[in-house]
Amino acid sequence: MPPNSLDTNTIYNLDKVGGVKLTRPSIYVAACMLRAAVKTLAHVEDLAKELQALAAECLSLRAAAESTRPPGWDSDAFCIHLERASNGFLPRGAHAHSRVQVCHVIKDFQRDIMKSSLQSRLYKVISAGTPNPWPNFLNGRLHTLLGSAPHTPLHFLTDQGFASNCRKRGISSMMMVIKSWANAWATSDRLHEDLRLPCILGCCDSGAKDCLSHYLTCSVFWALLNSACRSPASRWDVSSQSKICLADPLPFDYQRLVCAFLVYHALKLGHRKEVESAIKADDFDRIHSLFLELSRFHASEHVLCQVV
Repeated sequence: MPPNSLDTNTIYNLDKVGGVKLTRPSIYVAACMLRAAVKTLAHVEDLAKELQALAAECLSLRAAAESTRPPGWDSDAFCIHLERASNGFLPRGAHAHSRVQVCHVIKDFQRDIMKSSLQSRLYKVISAGTPNPWPNFLNGRLHTLLGSAPHTPLHFLTDQGFASNCRKRGISSMMMVIKSWANAWATSDRLHEDLRLPCILGCCDSGAKDCLSHYLTCSVFWALLNSACRSPASRWDVSSQSKICLADPLPFDYQRLVCAFLVYHALKLGHRKEVESAIKADDFDRIHSLFLELSRFHASEHVLCQVV
């Protein structure tokens, strides 16, 4: 994947759009800390009070009033963190608005009515409180790909059931869709290659670059792809935002985008010499034939001709 395709928040929230689920270290550490405070170590409140009393005696009056942290320490003592955790105060890196749910989990554990693992439950409730970063992130990406703000709001990304519906399409397929959303096709323009190619299909548009923003509007690209995929008539003349599955997409739109991703990379990376020869000779008949052949193969693999 090209650099800077995703930011930290989107990487650790790939599962919210059907991608792989990654454990976020900051939330994992928070869950560990909470479990230790509630289950593993006893009487952390007494330890914290004892430390605070010692701080009042040993530190200067001003220092003790501000913090129990001794001069030169990077953070408070471990028992202070545990005492805060036992009261639902989450460590830095977790999300404060998850505190209510965390307190409910702690109470359930203390009343011995919890059936699942305490740490696992804590991780889930803290993760669930994480804001969905995808709408804001993709609004920015669409400015790059479309050259303007999206014409259709991205509310569907936060709809209940959206993530589970995406997962039904398969993680590998959704990762190709996500890479398309993130402008992460391995084009010569996106990878800043020494040799920047023009449109590899010989598009006649002046200044047509080898970049995703161009391929979303390339008439040759989509004419060949729609023909190979046997696209319904209603899906031929659609906006770039629809082509990239960010405007109330149909199941077919996801399948077609997966095919587009696979065909482009198979052609550009697997047949690079033929592409460069076609550009040099200004003769793209062989490239068009290859594109159709690859499109038919991947269309057959992904059952693209069926609209669910």
